[in-house]
Amino acid sequence: MTNYRSVVGIAWDDSPEYFERVLLKLESRNVSFAITESPDEFRRWIEHSNYRFALLDIFHMDRPVRGQARPEGLNLCVALRQKHAEMPLILATDLYDTIDRKEQGKWNLGRSTYVWSKQLRPAWFAEDLVQLLERHGLLIESNSLLVLGMLSGDLRTQVEERLRPHGISATFWDQLPKGKGWEEVLADIQSYESFLIVTREGDRDPLALDIGRLMSIPRSKERLIVVCKEVEFPWLAPPRIEKDLRFAIAQDAHFTVSDELITRIRALMKPHEHI
Repeated sequence: MTNYRSVVGIAWDDSPEYFERVLLKLESRNVSFAITESPDEFRRWIEHSNYRFALLDIFHMDRPVRGQARPEGLNLCVALRQKHAEMPLILATDLYDTIDRKEQGKWNLGRSTYVWSKQLRPAWFAEDLVQLLERHGLLIESNSLLVLGMLSGDLRTQVEERLRPHGISATFWDQLPKGKGWEEVLADIQSYESFLIVTREGDRDPLALDIGRLMSIPRSKERLIVVCKEVEFPWLAPPRIEKDLRFAIAQDAHFTVSDELITRIRALMKPHEHI
């Protein structure tokens, strides 16, 4: 996949040359970030703009004596976490080898915070960053839809024909791949912009057992539609979940490619305004 949707991050470093070199390696992936040397400017940016990930140098080198640099990046991380609890955040430093692991454990900055060394070549750092963004569902192909469910050939054709004028490409899986580990399956799923799950009646539908797991993947609630009969999955019924999920319930006995469904799918393809 090459038509990636733009991913914009935010970065702070009092000497931003390293992050700027990393950025050059990411341009082909349509990944960019705004860089500032000012802690105050960084705080203003996160108050008034939405970003998808963040890079922070841990230390401010105004006191470059080994072990005495001011941990400005940690302070900025705390401020950012108050606004974006789940944003992938990378703390990086040239002094990585001087930080005691027990000390790192005390920071408690959230499960989506990572501590990396800037001793890596910028190309290696960039490749690690790409893999992290993929795991968090941020590197995706624009206007791509993964349809999960046992659909007939006629219904698949209807979906494709109705979406084609809107520039949306659909891929169809009857069920999640077998014989693969969840991490490998997740990596495949995360490359799609949005998902449509179509369940059948009864407890023989293998996909029904996977709905909960699919709903737990990063950003799934921003880009997922589930179509099913309400009687089959009462735990998904509004109002319990409608506030968190662009959710559809098919009341008819059979799945149909309705105007309402196409409208919902198109809405998922709009650039997301919230993190």
